[in-house]
Amino acid sequence: MEIASFGSGGRLVRQISERQLRAHTLLDRLLVGIIRGSAWGGLAGTALLAGALTAIVVDGAGGAGIAAGVLGVLGGIEATRGAAFALGEVLAATPRVSTFRRVTAPGAAGPPPQASVVSAVDRLEASGVSVVYPRAAATALNDASVLARRGEMIALVGANGAGKTTLVRALVGLVRVSSGAVLVDGRRLTDLPLTERLSHFGLLTQEFGRYELTVRQAVLLGLPEGVDVADDAIWRALEIAHLAALVADLPDGLDTQLGEQFGGTGLSGGQWQRLALARIAVRNAGIWILDEPTSTVDAETEREIFGELLQHRRHRITIVVSHRAWTLKGMDRIYVLDAGRIVQCGSYEELLGTPGRFRELFAEQ
Repeated sequence: MEIASFGSGGRLVRQISERQLRAHTLLDRLLVGIIRGSAWGGLAGTALLAGALTAIVVDGAGGAGIAAGVLGVLGGIEATRGAAFALGEVLAATPRVSTFRRVTAPGAAGPPPQASVVSAVDRLEASGVSVVYPRAAATALNDASVLARRGEMIALVGANGAGKTTLVRALVGLVRVSSGAVLVDGRRLTDLPLTERLSHFGLLTQEFGRYELTVRQAVLLGLPEGVDVADDAIWRALEIAHLAALVADLPDGLDTQLGEQFGGTGLSGGQWQRLALARIAVRNAGIWILDEPTSTVDAETEREIFGELLQHRRHRITIVVSHRAWTLKGMDRIYVLDAGRIVQCGSYEELLGTPGRFRELFAEQ
């Protein structure tokens, strides 16, 4: 869902294809050398076989000559068989190689869809939204209304299964709404094409990807295919995610290969999550939706990241899903969900001072 919401699937496919193409090119060169050697060996073996047979049949050699001739025949047969086996491997692989080259050829999949990112959104509103999943026994989301304005930071909280993820998907337009409407700056999401709909959002889910590319490539996955930014913007995104210092110390900086399976630098779970947050930052969409954005980082880094988000919230609409009470203290509004309904709404102080579901969830924190 992460890459699909960014519109960067084409970018990821191209990067993987380029890497595979380089690997296949090296393999081709190696195979060509092996095949050439086998072919020359086969020719030499054929000549040896012919000579040995001639010596035995024509010259009428004695016992020692016959023994030598037999050894020559056996050697020739072995060499010829090796050449024939190599040729058979080439013929068998030819259709697969041809298909691979057709698929990975530049422009083979057609031009990538043009997409942009909307960096300024003034208002996001969900009005009486309900969601019923196919073949589900109960309504997943019932009559939910949410309002977020530019410069505000709001939170969605609730126990597991309360409907938070469904509400997030409804806000982004990733699930069909059975009743009600979601509007961005007064326009219904359902009236917009999917690519235009997603261009308003930067969505960080709990299932963030761990893409073993270079740092630069992994961050730029936050942008649609065909959209690039200067290195300064990448570094700024890494600063927001509190990952810039780590990347600066890597052997090749932004061009450092990530992932131990490719001989690159390994990252911890928290570092991968911060890299995913950097993708949201470099995307710079008008609406950020962050589902547990610091669930795998340490407490100190979590405070720094939330401090950064709060400090710069005036530039965007920020919606956070969180289970940690202290992260909610600076929110403009908190929506409390329970059994698919929004049961409370208010500031942290208001909700904690009022008997209800919020106090039940967070009083001990």
